[in-house]
Amino acid sequence: MDTYVRARIDSDLKASVEVLCSKMGISVSDYIRLSFYQLLETRTLPGVKVPNAETQAAMAEVHSGGGERGNADDFMAAIGAGKKSKPKVKAQKGSSCGKLSGPAR
Repeated sequence: MDTYVRARIDSDLKASVEVLCSKMGISVSDYIRLSFYQLLETRTLPGVKVPNAETQAAMAEVHSGGGERGNADDFMAAIGAGKKSKPKVKAQKGSSCGKLSGPAR
């Protein structure tokens, strides 16, 4: 290793992470190193979803004053929310659909 990373961390957070890392058999430094490798591999942060290029373009368009605007009612109508639809698949007579089956005990 040829460099150091320094960060200000809340002492309670650090203590909690140290306990978890210890239970997993790794040091906090190991965890930080692993998270760096994960970031390089996935190009994302754990639990954070980044909008794709199409969504980013649409967001930029709206932020610049363009794009279509509507309200929640218009959106719900556009996606067909609230409409009752018939099931596309029906269970056959005598089927065990919905029943748990397995070996007899």
